[in-house]
Amino acid sequence: MPRLTRLLPSTAVAALLATLLTNTLLAPRVEAAPIKLTATQQKNIGIRTQAIVAGGESPVVVLAAVVTAPANARVAVAAPFAGTVASIEALEGQSVRAGQPLATLFSRDMLASEAALTQARAERIAAAANARRVGQLVQEGIAAAARLEEAQARLAAARAMEAEQQRLMTVARPVAGQPGTYRLAAPIAGRVARVDVSVGSGVEAMASAFVVERTERLWLEARLPAADAGRVRPGMVVSVGNVRGKVLAVGSAVDPRSRAVVLRAEIPGTAGLLTGRAVAMTVLAPARPDVLSVPLSAVVRLAARDMVFVARGGGFEPVPVQVSGRGERTAAVSGALKPGEAIAVAGLSELKALATQD
Repeated sequence: MPRLTRLLPSTAVAALLATLLTNTLLAPRVEAAPIKLTATQQKNIGIRTQAIVAGGESPVVVLAAVVTAPANARVAVAAPFAGTVASIEALEGQSVRAGQPLATLFSRDMLASEAALTQARAERIAAAANARRVGQLVQEGIAAAARLEEAQARLAAARAMEAEQQRLMTVARPVAGQPGTYRLAAPIAGRVARVDVSVGSGVEAMASAFVVERTERLWLEARLPAADAGRVRPGMVVSVGNVRGKVLAVGSAVDPRSRAVVLRAEIPGTAGLLTGRAVAMTVLAPARPDVLSVPLSAVVRLAARDMVFVARGGGFEPVPVQVSGRGERTAAVSGALKPGEAIAVAGLSELKALATQD
């Protein structure tokens, strides 16, 4: 006797099966004939249906993939001056905008650079005044032209020194009114992927303090079995749940240990997936005209064949199908089916049991 859902009272289940099996025994059913069920019986068994849809896309292979950051998506935020971390304004995993402060540092080296900038500015002013004075003397014939060339050279050197010191200050983002204090800021909009400092810790010059990663796109990295490598090409569609992307590259060398090649795909960063997470990725290809899409749960094994139960003639008819691909949620099948027909997606154990009764 087939096993029915435990949610039904045992007497109701027994009565229902007795009626169905009696009808079956009294009128032996030819294979693939509809299993007659009233609407009440279908409800009691827990049968649910879903419509068959035209193929559109057919699953090629389902792979275990890991979410990674794209190449060059991560940018290190380095400290331009050695110093001590006074405060941290961003946490790991936090979304940041370009230019947003990440941390504040105090640096003796920056104090020296600020003094050097002040000195370079003063030297540039003095050199400019001297060049003007010498130029006037040359025009009046009092000084030789060589003295003007020398004054202009000193002015150019002073300007270069001031510009260099000014660039250092620009990179450091000094805090107004707080000598020797500067801020580290996010160079791009994205997410803080790593924080390498803590409050009170020392940071060496040009050492990485933060890593910020772009979040517009994400990569999926998977191992594609060598047997399937010829079926997958760059540009093919991939899906992770309801998120869709595309294949970027398929490796050309087979790993001798895993017998697989590396496959990389790209999906939108709006998927909300975190780097390092493992996901199931389905590679899709355009389906043949005769291929239909059905829920994966609708396909069952019956009499050593793949079948679906189609709602026909006041019941359900087991129809053999050929499965050309299985995805995470759907299967691509072909057989005596039509788009729009209803097939059972729940209560399949009971239908299988009734279909196998002699």
